[in-house]
Amino acid sequence: MAEGDGLSGMPPDRDGLRRVLLVASVIVALAAASVVGAWALFFRDDVDTPADADTPSYEHAQATAPETSTQQSGSVASGSVDVSASASVTEPGAPEGGTESSVVVPPASQPVVGRRAYVAYRLNDNIVVAGEDGSSPKVVAKSPSGVFALSPDARSLAYVDYSAGKLVLADTTSTRIVTVGPAAQVTPVWSPDSKTVFYVRDAKEHRQDVWQVARTGKGAARMGSGSRPAVSPDGSVVALAAGATTSSGPTELPLLRGGKPWRTLKAPGSVTDVVLASDRAFVAVAPGEDPDSGEQVEGIWALPFDTAVRPVRLVAPGAIADRASFGMLSLSPDGQRLAYVRAGDDGYARMSVVKTAGGEPYAVSTRRDCYPVGWTTDSSAIFFIEGNGWQGEPTALVRLKASGSGRTVIVSGASL
Repeated sequence: MAEGDGLSGMPPDRDGLRRVLLVASVIVALAAASVVGAWALFFRDDVDTPADADTPSYEHAQATAPETSTQQSGSVASGSVDVSASASVTEPGAPEGGTESSVVVPPASQPVVGRRAYVAYRLNDNIVVAGEDGSSPKVVAKSPSGVFALSPDARSLAYVDYSAGKLVLADTTSTRIVTVGPAAQVTPVWSPDSKTVFYVRDAKEHRQDVWQVARTGKGAARMGSGSRPAVSPDGSVVALAAGATTSSGPTELPLLRGGKPWRTLKAPGSVTDVVLASDRAFVAVAPGEDPDSGEQVEGIWALPFDTAVRPVRLVAPGAIADRASFGMLSLSPDGQRLAYVRAGDDGYARMSVVKTAGGEPYAVSTRRDCYPVGWTTDSSAIFFIEGNGWQGEPTALVRLKASGSGRTVIVSGASL
């Protein structure tokens, strides 16, 4: 959710950060998005062949459902799930139960339309969707590698086929798939109402563009130049981050409202990732210097939509000897906490959580790679992948309370 300089075990280009951070820093590279959603077995859209230039093709994914894991106390699935076994397709069951401490007022909590308690992860070269407690896992797509994102209502899965380099949309109930067209290995981002998904396509002259397409695969349209899309909780604002570069100095972050240019925020340096709250953008900034002051700008910053309000750095890089690259942001649904990955020159990608109001972050891991998957629907806990299979480490989908306590392994062997 890293490679180069000891991080080569990272899942392939998760969120495109491997490529972004390699360019942004010679120290590290990161390979989310991610994602907690819901399963809806009714009110389904019909899938029609779109008439746009990228005409999707339709087929049924060759995937079978894994056996349902045995429930233990605490609503935790035991062991790993065997997704290679032939079994009838099952529907998911309802789940049970170094900082500059300038204060930032947390964004207001906003309900997410149709969001319910499910999570997606990769297991044995398949993408699986299950309840937040690991119950009723179901194979939705065969995909050994590549980025993916589950829609908030969990009716659709968007993933980028690594070998073909194309965006694919899978119906999580029927496993019917739609191949949309060319896409880069950057995690797709769903609108809060699950009706559309934003993805990235390579363009001419080493540029990338953000595109939008309906969940049916219809109406693919270019939104503008960018390599890191983000959407506000109410779906009204879309950010088109340009991604990290080797240049120093402020980086513009265009915002669209109603599909049209609205405002342009300025990050203090090259942006490696971005997420939007209801009234601000949170950005991870690559190592670099302020051209005026000479100060290091890497870290996590809050950029208010109100451009008259100064940006605030939530997380600073620490001592020069401990400098790191930041990325893979995951904002809790209530807007109170932000998870991020910090990749240092010791070869580890560590995950931490910081309150958006400011204060000291807490580390989820100390000496193991960890990558955020997403938050529970009630923001009470975060899911993450622990370990790095590419480096021979055991991996697992883990759930941790927002307070930093109550670590629970949900699925052994799970990855991104």
